[in-house]
Amino acid sequence: MTDLRTQRTQKAIADAFVKLVNQTSFREVTVSMIAQEAMINRQTFYRHYEDKYQLTRALLSDFIADYQAEINRIIPMVKDNNNFRSRLLHLQPIIGNFLLSRIELVKALRGIKFDDFNYETEVTKLYREVIQELFNHGDPLTAFQEKVMTNVLLTVIDYLIDNHELPSKTDIEGMKTIILNVFN
Repeated sequence: MTDLRTQRTQKAIADAFVKLVNQTSFREVTVSMIAQEAMINRQTFYRHYEDKYQLTRALLSDFIADYQAEINRIIPMVKDNNNFRSRLLHLQPIIGNFLLSRIELVKALRGIKFDDFNYETEVTKLYREVIQELFNHGDPLTAFQEKVMTNVLLTVIDYLIDNHELPSKTDIEGMKTIILNVFN
């Protein structure tokens, strides 16, 4: 287990990084800026991370691990609901609250792309696993169904992050009507 001082320093670095990325852009943020915002010296930063890229990967890795743990915690509760709508309605507020509590981090991460790093790709992998587990009723979902459900979840999450709330039941019902009309 990491000692308390190390945890505080890593939190200060992460908070400074997220704040700076959300204020400017990932490309503009430097280690010096992070250190200054975190009220540490550059050498302290380098004791914890090689560079801002390693910090970004660590933040995404921790976020995905926490998100996966939260989803694993609620899957048994959600699977007790027999139909898709009930499962989704039960899942939405729990996941919504989890994401809202990390909204600044998600905003920062979803705008960063470099080399092999892409927030959406990692979250999409997680959602595909969850969708197969939660929403198939005997037969696995088809590739089309999985893709549509994944994109629906990504869109709901984007809406949540942008608007700080989940879509209303009226919005969801309206969207359901539009989708049914498109495929009829």
